[in-house]
Amino acid sequence: MSLAVVAGNAGKIARRNVARRNVVTDGGWRALVRRLDESGIAYAVSGLVAARQDRATATATSPVIYVDEPTLVVAELGLEETTPGRGVLLLTPSGDELARSEIDGEIRFVSRAQGVLDAFAGSGREPDKAEDALRALLAVSA
Repeated sequence: MSLAVVAGNAGKIARRNVARRNVVTDGGWRALVRRLDESGIAYAVSGLVAARQDRATATATSPVIYVDEPTLVVAELGLEETTPGRGVLLLTPSGDELARSEIDGEIRFVSRAQGVLDAFAGSGREPDKAEDALRALLAVSA
């Protein structure tokens, strides 16, 4: 648990030196990933929702979504940008987040481990809730 907290603090999303865009999501993040999928844009949903056992049906107001080129995605889909901390964050991967994505309920998610790490690295209440998610994952794998 301590290692996950330290890793999350070290890899804070706000401090990552990658391209990012916060976008308005009319219809929620699921509608956005459907549009990404229909447009042939590789993506992977991350954050606390990706770590959950029921992630294919769980709801979340604003997960992180990895895409190769957030600026191009915004332009291609005609998305409206919003201020940081609002909407959904489109983020360039800093590693193999897209390559190691998993499909669950027709939605591409990062691995549950990456989802927990990003939850610990996120803002708001995500780090607080990430500890519970990690404990649940560890209990299932034990």
